[in-house]
Amino acid sequence: MPLAVGATDMTGWTVQIAPLAWIGPSNPFGLSASDGSYFLDLSGYHDSSPFAGVLQASIPTTIGTTYRLSFDIGTDTRYDSAAVGIVATTGIDTATFNSTPTGLNQWQGFMFDFIATSATTTISLDGQPGANQAYLGLDNVSLTAIPEPSTLALVFGPGLLVFAAWRRFRKV
Repeated sequence: MPLAVGATDMTGWTVQIAPLAWIGPSNPFGLSASDGSYFLDLSGYHDSSPFAGVLQASIPTTIGTTYRLSFDIGTDTRYDSAAVGIVATTGIDTATFNSTPTGLNQWQGFMFDFIATSATTTISLDGQPGANQAYLGLDNVSLTAIPEPSTLALVFGPGLLVFAAWRRFRKV
């Protein structure tokens, strides 16, 4: 299904920059999702630059908390002969992620950690133009808070102390 710039058919997400293709399991391209049944092709049906992006605005975040944005990039040697890329923007942080096609219907997972600087964060995932690209898959996008090391110590600390005492007792 083609989605035009400004489309909000995907709950919480808005298409930006250029049209994209929302592709399902019965597609004629020989491609499948990395997770679930549906995925995005940021090259759309026009298969050329500019590539599409998706934007999710005003996600509630806690200032000072570390978050992990994870997503999968899809490539396929039938459609791409060089690396495909996505620029991820989370509030004020930006990073570029590239995946080089080495086979058919290939998915590669990426992670991007950032610290929230406001009570809401905007996330943008935008396709980057490259040489000989006709497919740029995006799937399995998630955002999770990462516990601070001090929180992990509170959770695992008592168990580790018991284990350390048990090991010490066994040596005696």
